[in-house]
Amino acid sequence: MSQLAQIQAAVAAEATVIASAVTLLNGLKAKLDAIIANGVDPAEVQALADEIGAQTTQLAAAVQANTPASDGAADEIVAAESGTSTDAGTVGN
Repeated sequence: MSQLAQIQAAVAAEATVIASAVTLLNGLKAKLDAIIANGVDPAEVQALADEIGAQTTQLAAAVQANTPASDGAADEIVAAESGTSTDAGTVGN
């Protein structure tokens, strides 16, 4: 797989993760709005806070698990396209 194809795949995967996070946040907001509209019950607020904590932990773990260490390929492509360098003596220097 070419470097460009690898970056395109990473961007597509990132877009999916972002969409999932937005869905999660919208769902939490809807639950909070419902709690507020029905009168605030401290037990419901605590349950929602616990759910937010659990989902935040899951999201953080998923992002960390699915974020590969940079091999520098993306940095080199950006540098080549912008005419700058990530290394003295290469593109643009």
